[in-house]
Amino acid sequence: MIQPQSMQITKFIILAFFLIPITSNSIYSQCTGNCSGSSTSYGYGTGVTGESVSFFGRQTGAANLDDGEFNAFFGYQTGINNTTGDDNTFYGTQAGFHNTIGSRNSFFGRLAGEFNASSDNSFFGFRSGDSNTGGFSNSFFGSGAGNNNTIGSLNTFIGQGAGSNNITGNWNVVIGNNAGPVFGDVDSTLYIDIQPTSFPLIYGHFGERQVAINGSVEIMENTRVLGELEIFGGLAGASSRYIKQNFSNIDPQDILQKVSSLPITTWEYISKPGVRHIGPMAQDFYAAFGLGKNDVTIATVDADGLAFTSIKALHDLLKQEQKANQEQKELIATLIKRIEQLETGQGKK
Repeated sequence: MIQPQSMQITKFIILAFFLIPITSNSIYSQCTGNCSGSSTSYGYGTGVTGESVSFFGRQTGAANLDDGEFNAFFGYQTGINNTTGDDNTFYGTQAGFHNTIGSRNSFFGRLAGEFNASSDNSFFGFRSGDSNTGGFSNSFFGSGAGNNNTIGSLNTFIGQGAGSNNITGNWNVVIGNNAGPVFGDVDSTLYIDIQPTSFPLIYGHFGERQVAINGSVEIMENTRVLGELEIFGGLAGASSRYIKQNFSNIDPQDILQKVSSLPITTWEYISKPGVRHIGPMAQDFYAAFGLGKNDVTIATVDADGLAFTSIKALHDLLKQEQKANQEQKELIATLIKRIEQLETGQGKK
């Protein structure tokens, strides 16, 4: 049976690969010194020591020692200076180039983690974490993400150039192209934007448990906020008649009476001691009006509706009082006039 020409060529290439002579200049060579056990090294000048290591590419893991275990280096000079660091995975030209004892790192991309000397970092992208020396437990994703970070730790930067201005800041989460503060280091913050700015679209502080949104917010479903929501601007709730149903009339005076009977106190949240507030308890509110989905929350739309209704009821009472006062004034004026007439008639006699 005559085989297709493409299949014959493939077999020839495979056969030729295994017949390539072992030379110091070969791009692909057979085992260059470490084929024992679970370790494998391929390429000129690759490291030949360490348990369960995989080195592929020219001078990868060249300085690796016996204590440098469970490392996988792929690409030209990746992990070239690693000595005793273990459980590292470096992919890309000169990734983890200066790493010596840092362990449990994952660097993917050319020069990713180039100057790293610490552990538990994950850098993905060209020059991501490039300047990191002592920072640990960082996760940088994107070309140039966190590329100026040196000793900042426990940071998560996602996006091209994200967190690139951070040097020593810790516990930060930055998301977006070049997102992060414009100048200086910060700690325990959240930045979400598409550029360096002091007023990102979404800002948060983990230590103070605060989130700020510098823009408009549209919420289409239920959202639960356990704490305070600080808004610089207006809060607009959907209230179109075209999204409502099951309308029922109310008695404003009855609502006003219930509002006047509702216990109102000042209090503070257990989680925010010292910060005083005023208002009813959700249990009393629900018992009086039966509004909302439960007896542990008070919807602002219901509180606003009761406020409008109470104002309307008070306005109706005010109009009634004004009408009664006007009638009294007219009655008094009539009586005064009659008295004057009587007095005038007696004077003539």
